[in-house]
Amino acid sequence: MVNNSQTIVKISAKNWILLLSISFIALLISIDFTAMNLALIGAAKDFHTDLGTIQWLLSGYVLVMSAFIFPAGRLTNIYGPRCIFFWAAFIFSVASLLIAVVDNLTLIILSRFLQGIGSALFLPSLYSLAFTSFPSAKKTMALVFISSAASMGLAMGPTIGPVIQNISSWRWIFFINIPLCALIVPIVAITSKKEEILLKIKMDYWSTLLLACILLLVIISTNSIVYSGILSFDALGGIACSILLIHFLIQRQKKEKTPLLPFYLFSNKVFFICILALFCAHYIFASTFLIS
Repeated sequence: MVNNSQTIVKISAKNWILLLSISFIALLISIDFTAMNLALIGAAKDFHTDLGTIQWLLSGYVLVMSAFIFPAGRLTNIYGPRCIFFWAAFIFSVASLLIAVVDNLTLIILSRFLQGIGSALFLPSLYSLAFTSFPSAKKTMALVFISSAASMGLAMGPTIGPVIQNISSWRWIFFINIPLCALIVPIVAITSKKEEILLKIKMDYWSTLLLACILLLVIISTNSIVYSGILSFDALGGIACSILLIHFLIQRQKKEKTPLLPFYLFSNKVFFICILALFCAHYIFASTFLIS
C-alpha cells in the first residue's frame, strides 16, 4: 500500500513581512500614477497653466517608467534586486520631495520624470526579491500577491488623490511617499537575502535611448490628437518617425547577443494577445481619466 502524502511548504514570518513590504511599494507606485489624474486641474490652477502642459505630470511619469523598465530589469540582473531596490527607493523619495516642495513647474515635471525612473527600478526588483526569497511551491503565490497589490493601487488612486487634495494639497500625494519609503526600506534590508548577482552583461544605452525617443514621440503625437481633435501634420510626422525608430531598434536588437527587449517572446501568440490586451486596457483606463 502506497501512501501519497503532500509536502506542505511553510512560509516563515520573515518572508511574509518581506512580501507585505514589497507589495506595499507596488501599491504605492500604482497609487502615485492614478492619484494624480484627478489632481491635474488643481495643479493647473496653482501654476496658472493649461491642462495640456500640466498633464506632463502624468504622461512624463508613465513615459519614463515605460522607457526604463527593460534597462531596470537588466540592472537588476547585473547588481541584484536588493541593491536596485535601495537605489529605487532613494530616487523615488528624492523625486517625491522635489515635487512636494518646488514651485517651478519645469523642475516639477523633470522631478516627475525622475520619479518614473525610480518606479521603473522598483518593478523588476520587487518581483525578483519575491522570486528569490520564496520556495518554488510558493513563488507564484508571491508574484500574484504583488500584482494584486499593484492593481488595487490603480483602483484606490482616483479616490485617495481627491481626498488628499481636499484635506490639504495635491503635493501631499508625493510628500507622503517619503516617510513610507523610509519605513519600508529598513524592513526590506532586514528581511531580504543578501546576494551577489554579477552577470557579465553590458547595458545597451543606445537601445534605451531609442526606446525613450519612440515613447516620447508616441506620447506627444497622441496628446496632440486628443487635445486638438484632429490628425494634424505634426502628429502624423511624430507617428512616422516613431515607426522608423522602431525599425532601427528591432534591427539593432537582432544583432545583440543579449537583447534589451525580448522580441522572441512575441512569437508566442498567447503572450502577444495578453500583452496587447493589457496595453489597451491600461491606455483606455488612463485616457478615460485624463479626458474626464
